[in-house]
Amino acid sequence: MRVLALAGYGSVCYAASMVSLVVLFSWLGGFGFFPIRLDGEGGSFSLGAFAWNTTIMIAFALYHSVFARTGVKQRTRALLGRNLERASYNLVSAVLAVLLCLAWRPIPIRLWELPSPEAAYAMHAAYGALWVVHMTSIVLMNHNDFFGLRQIGLAMRGEAYRPLPPVSRGYYLSTRLALVISLALIPWASPVMTAGRLQLCVFMTIYTALGAWLSNRDRGDLMTIPAPGFSQSTSEPMIGKANPV
Repeated sequence: MRVLALAGYGSVCYAASMVSLVVLFSWLGGFGFFPIRLDGEGGSFSLGAFAWNTTIMIAFALYHSVFARTGVKQRTRALLGRNLERASYNLVSAVLAVLLCLAWRPIPIRLWELPSPEAAYAMHAAYGALWVVHMTSIVLMNHNDFFGLRQIGLAMRGEAYRPLPPVSRGYYLSTRLALVISLALIPWASPVMTAGRLQLCVFMTIYTALGAWLSNRDRGDLMTIPAPGFSQSTSEPMIGKANPV
């Protein structure tokens, strides 16, 4: 029963993450897979909508950043255990991301738009390419670890948490930069820029830059563990591959 419960919990957390990514893909791209809209249709600037959108973005960013800090994660681990921490973090993040989309109040006044259908198609292609870069960076970081599946598997086998093998600093930085830069650029890749979208774009750019800076300062989970045969004189050091949150 314990193994089944863990498998079920891991499946729910992973499914929630995938659903939230599909919702975000549709919402940011304006594809209409779901009855929610980022941009809306025509209108004027609303100070109330601007304040509301700012509030819910800050609330989401606070959870996403605060619960990624080492001190908070240590308290979370005391309650959930190390092997359930990542999946639980992703579950709450997924729910909050969907709620953000549902609660968003469009400010549909158009600031600019691309002048031709060909340019719009090219921008949609860039949007898709940025998502490919973003998801590829997650795969390269270790997809199963990023979404907590590896840790759930350890729990199902009754094994204690163990970190991923070390990777080179260059590999770690390149995959993380791809993740952060693609995340910052995805909202901008739209043929139409409304006031509400611009608000989101500016916020996401600032948030991703600040989050990357905080993560670089808070390396509590990163252990500089030499790989077998590694010496401190090696030109490219190895770094423990922590959960990239």
